[in-house]
Formats: sequence, structure tokens, C-alpha cells
Amino acid sequence: MGSTYFRELIKVVALAGPSYEPPSPNQLRKRHLNEEVKYVENEIMQIREKWKTIGCTVVSDGWSDTKNRPIINVMATSAYGTVFLKSVDTSGEYKSGEYIFKILKDVILDIGPSNVVQVCMDNATNCIVAGRMIEKEWPMIFFTRCTCHCLDLLFEDIGKCAWVHDVLKLATKVIVFITRKQYSLAMFRKFSEKELLKPSTTRFAYSFIMLSNLLDDRVKGGLRRMVVSEQWCQWKG
Repeated sequence: MGSTYFRELIKVVALAGPSYEPPSPNQLRKRHLNEEVKYVENEIMQIREKWKTIGCTVVSDGWSDTKNRPIINVMATSAYGTVFLKSVDTSGEYKSGEYIFKILKDVILDIGPSNVVQVCMDNATNCIVAGRMIEKEWPMIFFTRCTCHCLDLLFEDIGKCAWVHDVLKLATKVIVFITRKQYSLAMFRKFSEKELLKPSTTRFAYSFIMLSNLLDDRVKGGLRRMVVSEQWCQWKG
């Protein structure tokens, strides 16, 4: 219900009036689907044409799908939007710099080297090797390291400091203790105006966001009121 797309759908349906009849499953999977595919292809083609004038940035990142397969996604982005280009299943492959370069080379040749301004990837060693190979192959294309990944690595190094590590460890214990059981979480929500943020192992910067949230007066005050309440004293935990 919170989806903005769903809300827009309801508004459009309401404007059609009570006489509106939804399309049949057969119409959806044939005519309407084909029309939507043509519309998307036309939109992508218009964006690609603009790359000849303003250029684009090729962006690559790795992730794992629902079947835990290692995937490398490649996209092209510009001032006019982002276009998904390809997805490569790297199962059983050694993701060396040369291997990543080959994937990106095929994409750059498809776009046209003169239409690519830069390639942006994270700061892993194999990505750096691939980036340098791209700059050697096409001197006019720059390799740019992902700023978000740089900041995340910076936070990781800060988190390794002994006093910072201890603070984050204690904060995590407090949050896990409150959110682990339904009764304690319900009790916290009774006294706090803001939710706790659970720890995450995927991004180190998130740990500091979690800590900042814990220090918010609404959360900190809620915790203080909770632990001195009669309900807390009676709880057997």
C-alpha cells in the first residue's frame, strides 16, 4: 500500500470511472506486454542517442542473486537516466582484472568508445586492474573509483580503532537485546517515538548511522524511560 506506483495506479483507475473494465490475462501477456516492450525500447533508444552528444558513465557492480549466484551487473548512466546493459553470471569464474576488463570491453564497444566518458567501479584490486586496462586501451576514458565504496572503507578503518570498536559493540548489544524479543520491542515502542536501527554487516557506514540513531534524543530518551518504568521492573525477561 505504501508504493507510490500503486497509488498512481489507483488514481488513474479512478479517473477512468465505474465503467472501466480491466484487460484480460490474454491481452496483458500479448498485446499490452508487446506495447510496453516497444515503449521501453523506444525510451532506451532516445537515451542512447543522447550519449553521442553528452557521453555516459559505465557503472559496474557485483552482487548475489536469490540462488546465491555471483552476478556482475553493468549499466550506463547520464543526465538523462540510467540504462541497464547486461548481467553476467560469473559462477565458476575467477574474477580477475582481465576477466572484468573483458566484460567491460564488450560493453564499451557496444556503446561506442567515443560515447563513454568514464567507468566507475569499487576499490577492489581486480576492479583497479580492470580500470587501468581500460585507460590503457582507451586513454580518453577515465577510471573512477566509487565514492560510496571509498567512504565505506574509511568507516571500516575507523571502526577498527579500539575505542570505536568497543562503543559499536556495546551499542549493538543494546539493540539486539531490545529487538530480539517481541515483548521488549513492544515495550520500547511504547516509550520511544522513533524505531531502532538493527545492525548490518554489509556496509560499515551503516554501523555509524545505527549509532547516530541510538543517540537521537527520541530513542535515547525512550530507552531511559523504559528501563526505569514499572513495566520493565516487573519483566522477567
